[in-house]
Amino acid sequence: MESESQTVIISGGMGDVGKAIATKLSADGFKIYLLYNRTSKTEVDMFIASLSGNGHTSYKVDVTNEKEVFDVVKKINKIDICIHCAVSPIIRKSALNITRAEFRQQFEVTAFGGLTLFQAVAAHMKINRSGKIIGLTSEVLKKDSIASGMTGYLCAKEALQGILRDLSKELSNFNISVNAISPSFIPSSLNNDLPEAIISFITERSQTNSLDEVAKLASYLCLSKVFVTGISYKVGSEEKTPL
Repeated sequence: MESESQTVIISGGMGDVGKAIATKLSADGFKIYLLYNRTSKTEVDMFIASLSGNGHTSYKVDVTNEKEVFDVVKKINKIDICIHCAVSPIIRKSALNITRAEFRQQFEVTAFGGLTLFQAVAAHMKINRSGKIIGLTSEVLKKDSIASGMTGYLCAKEALQGILRDLSKELSNFNISVNAISPSFIPSSLNNDLPEAIISFITERSQTNSLDEVAKLASYLCLSKVFVTGISYKVGSEEKTPL
């Protein structure tokens, strides 16, 4: 299926999930605009060069900085799809132990950064009366999740899901779809701080997902010609639930 050289902006583009999605979508024929912050430019340039196709571009942007986000979106101008993957390192503290500053920190990139990015791209998408917005939430939000001891991360993802839910209603009349990709535990750099015993415990007792599964679902949503909005898609499953 042809993507007709549509453009995709990906926040957190140098994280494991962001890179997996960028790699898959470039192979699908999409033009990639990669947002990164902490990775060295040399490493970013090497990754951009490894992508399929031509014309891909990277921008060093702090998504918590409104001016930087709006400036880069204005510079790109034509954005067909926006995927928000950026997330702060997980602070593994429970509700009784996390400080106000740590709790707030977990929201900065995931929720506030996502909101700013969505506001910036939506302004352009509304003019064109088309577009897709996708946010990476998490299966830890489910009541049966065994995850614990990361209150800030869980609440930030819950906030992101709420933003996506409201946007899906607000933007549907402009032919802009807003959906979520909801992975289970992914053995990735985001979880490198966990002891091997904990990772084994999680993988043995709950569903896990691979980066490839996340990328394939992102590809499916980006390539789909059917207008669907306000849905959370569980990775590695046909399960779909309202946001």
